[in-house]
Amino acid sequence: MKIVIDAIKKIYDKQNIQKHIIFLILVTIFTTLSALYDIKTGQADTWKQNLFDWTLSILIAIYSVQFLHDCFKDPTSVILPFWSKIELRAIPGQIVLSIVWAVYLFIVGILTLIWYAVTDDLILPVIIAILITGFLPYIYYSYIKFAKEFSLHKTMSLIFISKYIKKSFKPTMLVYLQYILAFIILFVIYILLYFLASLVGIAELFQIADNYYLFDVITSAFFEYALNLLFFFLLPYSLLQIFIYKIDTPNVIEVKDENEELTQE
Repeated sequence: MKIVIDAIKKIYDKQNIQKHIIFLILVTIFTTLSALYDIKTGQADTWKQNLFDWTLSILIAIYSVQFLHDCFKDPTSVILPFWSKIELRAIPGQIVLSIVWAVYLFIVGILTLIWYAVTDDLILPVIIAILITGFLPYIYYSYIKFAKEFSLHKTMSLIFISKYIKKSFKPTMLVYLQYILAFIILFVIYILLYFLASLVGIAELFQIADNYYLFDVITSAFFEYALNLLFFFLLPYSLLQIFIYKIDTPNVIEVKDENEELTQE
C-alpha cells in the first residue's frame, strides 16, 4: 500500500498544481471535441475511438514517458515535467512501442476469435481475456525500460517480459489489483454522479448539442482526467519502483516498503 501512497504524494505535490490545471484543460478540450464529433457523425453511443481520442492518448503517453525518464534521472524530484521540456527523442520510440504492442494484442485477439468461430467454445477466449488483463501491467515495464534512456533495446521482447513476470509477479500483482480497485471505485462514483444529477434535474441543463449537456462536459473531463492520472502516471510510477528495485537492479537489499514486498528474500 505504501508504494501507491508514495505515488499519490508525488503526483499530487503542491508544486504540480499548475501542471494539473493545464492537464485538466487539455483533457476537457479533447474530450469535448471528441463527444461533439461523435454526435455529429451519429456515433455518440458507440465505443469507437476517433481522431481526438487517439491524439489525446498519444500526447498523454509521450508526457508520461518523459515523466518516467525524469524519475530515473532524479528519483527524489516531485515535479512533473513542463510540456515544453518533452524531449523529441521520446516521441518516435513511444509511438513504435505502442504500435508493436497493439499488433501483439491484435494478433492474440484475432486468433481467439478464429478459435471461437471454429469451435463455438467460449471457455478458452474467456481464459485468454483474463490472462491478457493480468498481463497488461508487464507491458508497462516495456515503457518504463524505454523511458530510462529512450532506447527501444529489449523493450518489445516477450522473452524479457517473461523474465519480468518471474522476478516481480507478487509485488506487481499487488499494486495492479489496488489500481484496478481504484478504477472500479472511480467508475462507481461516475455512475452515482449521473444518477444523482438526474434525480435533482441538473443532468440535462444547458444543452450544448443533441443529448450533450454542460454536466456531460464537466463529468467526462474529470473522469478522463482521473483515469489518465491513474493509468498514465500513478500506476507507471508505482511499477517504476518495482522495476528499479526488483527487475533492473535485483541485488538491491533494502527497499522502503513497510510490507517488504519489494525486498530480496
